[in-house]
Amino acid sequence: MKYLLLCVGAAACASVSPIHDPSFPARRGTPELPSATALAEYWRGHAPLTAHVQLCVAPTGETVHVRLAQSSGERKYDEAVVRDAEGWSYEPFDTTSGSPVCEPASVTYLP
Repeated sequence: MKYLLLCVGAAACASVSPIHDPSFPARRGTPELPSATALAEYWRGHAPLTAHVQLCVAPTGETVHVRLAQSSGERKYDEAVVRDAEGWSYEPFDTTSGSPVCEPASVTYLP
């Protein structure tokens, strides 16, 4: 399983759940959450927030679609996670159909 820990703001981190499908491509670089980081002060002192998204990646490694699957309950956080995840990139991969592959992920803000 692949795990990732991202820092959001000076005293908070966000963890991204494991990608379950072993055929899902490896991530390039460290995915960042700059939009969420910009709002970290707003959430300081809140309970953890978790946004569940569906990530779809093209064979080129480009994230082509991110859909919010379940809200964290904080609209601004949900929007920030989706916006930031749209910029993540992955290693190119081959598929027989040339279609994107999709996988669920959870991004949790840890105050």
